[in-house]
Amino acid sequence: NPWAVTMPSLWKQYFEGDDQLRQRVGYALSQIFVVSMNNNTVGDAPCGAAGYLDILNRDAFGNAKTLLRDITLNPVMGEYLSMKESAKSDPVLQTQPDENYAREVMQLFSIGTVMLNIDGSVQVGAGGIPFPTYNEDTVKGFAQAISGWSYAGQDQTKPWVWLYPDIWDPDDAIRTAKACPAWTSPMEPWLTNFSSADGTRTLAGPAHDMGTKQLLVYAGAPYSTLPANQSPATDLDNVIENIFNHPNVGPFLARQLIQRLVTSNPSPQYIQRVALKFNDNGSGVRGDMKAVISAILLDNEARSLTFAAQPSYGKLTEPVVRFVQMHRAFNAKRGNGYYNFWDFGAPSALNQSPVHAPSVFNFYHPDFIPAGPLQTTNL
Repeated sequence: NPWAVTMPSLWKQYFEGDDQLRQRVGYALSQIFVVSMNNNTVGDAPCGAAGYLDILNRDAFGNAKTLLRDITLNPVMGEYLSMKESAKSDPVLQTQPDENYAREVMQLFSIGTVMLNIDGSVQVGAGGIPFPTYNEDTVKGFAQAISGWSYAGQDQTKPWVWLYPDIWDPDDAIRTAKACPAWTSPMEPWLTNFSSADGTRTLAGPAHDMGTKQLLVYAGAPYSTLPANQSPATDLDNVIENIFNHPNVGPFLARQLIQRLVTSNPSPQYIQRVALKFNDNGSGVRGDMKAVISAILLDNEARSLTFAAQPSYGKLTEPVVRFVQMHRAFNAKRGNGYYNFWDFGAPSALNQSPVHAPSVFNFYHPDFIPAGPLQTTNL
């Protein structure tokens, strides 16, 4: 049972791990780059969710470009946002490459829907209308560019394996031996013939769309259009570069990470200082997460008692974090080391459980404003 492995191992790290900052940042990232075990396939995937959390923890102090690439090719994300086994258009069935991940990687994971200034404020044009970051053509282009991927290690000489990957067996040991590598290895492009979505025809490979593609257009954008006949791997590399170098990524991620780690209402100046560090860590490197996290936690706005005294400062500690902090404060641990806390999502429990967000939009929207005094002051 994947639940019996993933959740206890997660809580054990939270309660006993000596890398609390990495765990906190990993937990913050899990609420930005959301997958959820509420999805039955993800919940039942041997090693899947645990492997995904390992990526977030490993990349927490790495580079944001690596993180973006790792989550894009992770089969759990591929399942959750249906990029896995998304094929090129089929004129008979009138299907197109799946647009789910193509849209969310922009909207939720990297740049948002409107152009931002370096301090996180929205760029507006005539009549105060915000400039959009992308349009439907961009989404279609992204969907085409990242089509044609499936589990690693599959026998691509058999077209039906595209629809029915070899990851299941009635024997627990064999199933684990097949499924764990499949759910934790980066996906691979399907380069040979493959079955149509209804299983009635064999289509000529690769499963990847080989046409030209429209990606994000912005000043200095690398790979804003992709030429025809590039390999799936090249198209994917170009997609990651195209997103990663967008000017929104720094302020977009800076604001959300500050909100998770320090305060719900960071000043534009605070966001700008962190975003500038994202753009350049001081040694010419873009996306250095270690530099970004340091900038967030060591900023004057995070350390100053003057800021802390302001009524608009701080944040509500989330139920999961509060629950762990209380136990760690008293050094409370499970005697047998096995933390069989399955799901604390019920309103009668914590109303929140790690890796169990109700949707890709997380437990709550980052821009959510409760009614009352916070709403009247726009906080």
